[in-house]
Amino acid sequence: MRAVIQCPTLRNALEHIFASFSVDYLRPVPTTIQSTFNWITLQLADPLWDYTIEVSQEPLVRIKENLLKAQQSKLSQREAQETIDLLNQDQRHVLDSGITPNQLPNLIEHNPDLSSFLLARINQCGISIHEYFECLIQMKISLQSLEVVNKLSNSIKLPEAFLHMYLQKCILYCEELQPKQQMVSRYVRLVAVFIKTLIKSKTLDPKRMFTEIQGFCIEFSKIPEASLLFKQLKETGVEEKQHQ
Repeated sequence: MRAVIQCPTLRNALEHIFASFSVDYLRPVPTTIQSTFNWITLQLADPLWDYTIEVSQEPLVRIKENLLKAQQSKLSQREAQETIDLLNQDQRHVLDSGITPNQLPNLIEHNPDLSSFLLARINQCGISIHEYFECLIQMKISLQSLEVVNKLSNSIKLPEAFLHMYLQKCILYCEELQPKQQMVSRYVRLVAVFIKTLIKSKTLDPKRMFTEIQGFCIEFSKIPEASLLFKQLKETGVEEKQHQ
């Protein structure tokens, strides 16, 4: 059988027979399409601005102008109040005011009231004011800086470490001023009253600084305010608690 199939004549005959059973399918000639080249680019959506949250730049510009001027000279009462009102309007005005710790000394020197208000607002906005406290400790002790720290103690909770370091610097500054009798008397009175106020408001625990405060009171015992501070320490029984 294999030999029969291998016969070329028979094989051709079989192929012809099988071909007669095939079905011819109609295959239409496809139409010719002109060559085209198109970029496939996604359409970008246009942004929709929410103008209800727009922050007017005019108040912020005014704030920056006043704060820049405040670092060079004392603001008028109208300018200072305008700055305070604008800072109270929007928390973002405080965040974008641009006041850095390095600018604080000049601001305190010329406008202590505005400085204490600004520091309190910065703290209320949740911004860390650790660097500002560091600047207060490093800057020279002055009547203005004492005023700022005093007002801050009434508006925010001062860190205990900062308060101790600042008071120690104040006491040391008074000791260095002893040759200048008129100046030392003024500063000792201010520092003594300040410490007394802190103790009375329970902002300062005198037990934590008993040695420094007692030494300050004894050294300047001739000044009435220092004597009154020492008397207050005795009345509160700080000395007895310190030695227990």
